Amino acid sequence: MKIIIPAFNESKTIGEVITNARNYGQVVVVDDASTDDTVAIAKNSGALVLLNTNNLGYEASLIRGLEFAAETVEMSSETIICLDADGEHPPDAIPMFEQACRGGSLVIGRRNRFNRWSEYLGAWYAGLCYGIPDPFCGMRAYNNKFLKQYLSSRFNYNLGFGPLAFAKLSKKQVLSNDIWVSARVDESRFGVGMTSNLKLVLSIIKDLCARCGFN
Repeated sequence: MKIIIPAFNESKTIGEVITNARNYGQVVVVDDASTDDTVAIAKNSGALVLLNTNNLGYEASLIRGLEFAAETVEMSSETIICLDADGEHPPDAIPMFEQACRGGSLVIGRRNRFNRWSEYLGAWYAGLCYGIPDPFCGMRAYNNKFLKQYLSSRFNYNLGFGPLAFAKLSKKQVLSNDIWVSARVDESRFGVGMTSNLKLVLSIIKDLCARCGFN
């Protein structure tokens, strides 16, 4: 199993996250041009680190990690886990995600709380359109066969909704798994203000337009 962790300036938490995640598989960190000790700590903690030359953002870093995993995992049934570097997601839930992924192509976490008002809007929209209550949760499990199909299709990579839309189009099952998130030790790198809320709202609008045929 490969565990993909996008990271940007997460030196306070990345070491513990990697140490706990390594109990379940190979950890691959995609560093998004961090300016702190994230890379050194990740390597010292036993992770394979992919380096972005420039800061590309969370979504692009995640896609790079998923593409790497899809290229290097051999078994079509193998599971690929996505995990955030901030310590909010519980690595000890990885086995539950892997088990759930055997019954579907994609498993998305369902957090006990949200950090932004836009996530509540996204939850309402995704519940209505896809039957999934937390489309922006970063903890996910992909069946490798499904992931390869998704990536090779060059389907819309729209934050949160791309895999959901592709799964619905290709009639693949998507499941939800409850997780209890921990409080961050510092401020979210994605942000909690208007800019981050706007990004999430725009992703909802983008998905709605795609569903209505306005690409």
